[in-house]
Amino acid sequence: MSMAAAPFFERLAERCRAKDSLLCVGLDPHVSELPEPTPEAAFKFCEELVEATKDVAVAYKPNAAFFEQFGAAGWQQLKRLIEHIRRSTDGAALVVLDAKRGDIGSTAQAYAKSAYEVLGADSITVNPYMGKDSMEPFLSDSSRGVWALCKTSNKGSDDIQTCRLGDGTLLYHHVAKVALESTDRGPASVGLVVGATDTEAMRSLRQSLPCGVCFLAPGIGAQGGDLEAAVRAGLDRQTGMGILFPVSRGISKAADRRAAAIELNRLINEARSRSSCAAMSAENAGRPKIVLVPGNGGGGDIRPANFYGWFEKQMLDRGYEVKLPEGGMPDPVRARRSIWIPYIRDTLKCDENTVLVGHSSGAVAALRLAEEQKLRGIVLIAVYDDPLGDSMEAASGYFDGPFDWSAIQNNCGFIVQIGGTEDTLVPIDVQRRVARMLRPKVEYVEVPGEDHFFVPPFGALVDAVTRHWCPIPPAPGLGGDDGMDVDNRERVNRVPTPMQPPPPPPPRSLKRPRPDGQEPQNRDELENRYELCEKLGEGTYGKVYRGMDKVTREPVAIKRMKINLEDEGCPSLAIREIALLRKIRSANVVSLLHIHADRGSSSPWDSLTLVFELLTYDLRQFIKRNSIPSAPCLKYFVYQILRGVKACHELRIMHRDIKPQNLLISQTTGRIKLADFGLARSYMHPTHRCTHEIVTLWYRAPEVIMGSLDYTYSIDVWSIGCVMAELFTGGSPLFPTDSEVETLFQIFRMRGTPTPESWPGIVETCPDYCELWPKWKEDRGLQTMQQRNPEIPDWLNELALSCLRVTPTARATVAELMAHPWFKDVDDAWVAGEFFVCPGLHSDSQPIRDEAEPV
Repeated sequence: MSMAAAPFFERLAERCRAKDSLLCVGLDPHVSELPEPTPEAAFKFCEELVEATKDVAVAYKPNAAFFEQFGAAGWQQLKRLIEHIRRSTDGAALVVLDAKRGDIGSTAQAYAKSAYEVLGADSITVNPYMGKDSMEPFLSDSSRGVWALCKTSNKGSDDIQTCRLGDGTLLYHHVAKVALESTDRGPASVGLVVGATDTEAMRSLRQSLPCGVCFLAPGIGAQGGDLEAAVRAGLDRQTGMGILFPVSRGISKAADRRAAAIELNRLINEARSRSSCAAMSAENAGRPKIVLVPGNGGGGDIRPANFYGWFEKQMLDRGYEVKLPEGGMPDPVRARRSIWIPYIRDTLKCDENTVLVGHSSGAVAALRLAEEQKLRGIVLIAVYDDPLGDSMEAASGYFDGPFDWSAIQNNCGFIVQIGGTEDTLVPIDVQRRVARMLRPKVEYVEVPGEDHFFVPPFGALVDAVTRHWCPIPPAPGLGGDDGMDVDNRERVNRVPTPMQPPPPPPPRSLKRPRPDGQEPQNRDELENRYELCEKLGEGTYGKVYRGMDKVTREPVAIKRMKINLEDEGCPSLAIREIALLRKIRSANVVSLLHIHADRGSSSPWDSLTLVFELLTYDLRQFIKRNSIPSAPCLKYFVYQILRGVKACHELRIMHRDIKPQNLLISQTTGRIKLADFGLARSYMHPTHRCTHEIVTLWYRAPEVIMGSLDYTYSIDVWSIGCVMAELFTGGSPLFPTDSEVETLFQIFRMRGTPTPESWPGIVETCPDYCELWPKWKEDRGLQTMQQRNPEIPDWLNELALSCLRVTPTARATVAELMAHPWFKDVDDAWVAGEFFVCPGLHSDSQPIRDEAEPV
């Protein structure tokens, strides 16, 4: 068969191999980007893009709508553009007509003729939601390709595409199946449009569809898609391809479009290489399979229930293979041992390389299976060892005889048990009893305030697995629903030169060896790696020491915490800090380097050791010693604080304790890092209620002081405003009081007393608000700031005051603050880089007054 007659996706694969590229350039001539609103200008815009990128692009995706808006003349220019692509690339680049057509009968035939015969496109995007017959006219020519809209990248895609059919199947999964069945050529003629903004959907489709299906993955760039995550989720492991990335503005807006396209292709290929190598390394290393066994009480798709689907995504993001019961649970209500144990062993393929995670009755099943066979490890959540007075539990067969606790420990490489102190179904005393029976092997963690169902985020569970088995270090940027920020991009791309020290090793666990001796990491390695120096401090749960990494020769902070397994378990602050710091990757957030749990065999006391990078000064000490920083240094200090908080907020994390003491600083480079995440927490939904006792009083937002439990990220913004005001005066706090009432009154004197009219909802959300409080009506914010330091210009004071608006919804966001003209000359990539040094760090000049007001 000649090349011209070959099915479209076979030709696309050949182009990708020949150019070593998965880059498709989107041709979207927005009128706002044209020198004049004419079809000729639209053609010229796209022509220049083609010429700049033809060495690296394997396909071009002209958007028909941007030409159709000009009428018949626009249509002619679109045809001219496709002809130009053919001539300029000698036919090497394929054309994806972005038209999203979809209709029935003769109408669909007319659309197909228009796209293929009149315009000359090689493939077209179609809307398959009218069924197979709406797609068939586009598939009549075997050399043409169809991209069926499956799971799109727009914000409203979930309104329809994630609806479930009667059997529980997601609508977009059904659409993918129907689209591929529209022709007997299958993946040779049909691809799927799957947005890079939803890597979970992309991953689930890749796992469920046959090999060879190609994804068109828009959404990288302006829409916030994470390139690294999209490659991991969408790459066809067998071919190393199977995904095409259309990028438009990321190239068209670049000063050097050719260089931007080459760089983007390099990033894609590096991500491909890492993903393929990781898969191969994991396979060669015996990558463990995680099998999740849920509790009884339901059927159908278990992913929406409790933490199940969330945990699956978290572990898939980290490179693990995860298996859950598919198509409904066997015997979901009674959960009989005679049915579940064979199902776990034979259907879910539980073997010695499996980490078995069991919840409730699933945890009991894990215990019973561990009596019979070897497992990599088990994680038991809300486990029990008797029927708890329930007749159905008694009839399950799990409790017909005693548990062989010795066999369970001998057969498991590790055992982690997690319980919630507020579990109303399995009393915590029962769970503690199981923990005692599994000693000394078990690591027992109690989560204060948690009930039986563990609504996500459930960081303790993710840590329980990753702490014990991570054959390949997680790629930078892993951790969830996060976009790819500059930190991750820098870390991925930077190649150490001979003059650079090697990067620090990735986080790993230093734990006791397995009984079979396969894992040599233990306490000796912890002591061999780190030198313990002087004590830096001591608190309720343990001590903090200065240490030295003997490999990198970098100073570290070693936090050693004592945990009483029989009483409170692992402190919630420690669990929270570990879980959140493992998610955040930013040059302006302190790094957690190692976690080690030392389990004693004869004592209920365990020691948890956390190793952090060490910065010896905090911002409070620095400004006390140096007074007001120099003008450029002040700017970079504030920018770095905003950058660190932005990294948290993008992951839906509120820090909740921002103050100068928690902003660590390097005296040599001026690098600022946000630290102490013990009070931080994830913010999942506007109705999620939080706790009151947060944030040091001087930096506490008024809604928190007034007892609100419905606060949002704006409390961090308030704290940033307080820190900025302190920086402007060389260390004088803005609200230095001894009581909450006095703090509130100082705030109100400065910004005015809020009322139900100025702050709708204050009465309902702030239980400690009192309408009889003094009514300070005048906003004296700017006057107060001027009195504190007359040298600070008004426009900069106004920047700080935008953080200090009493009504939470009126405060600026971190993104809005970073967009202020004061930061227009700040190079974000340089700030994130290895050799950042704050401008003016050691200057004696006074700040701001010699700097022109930004336009």
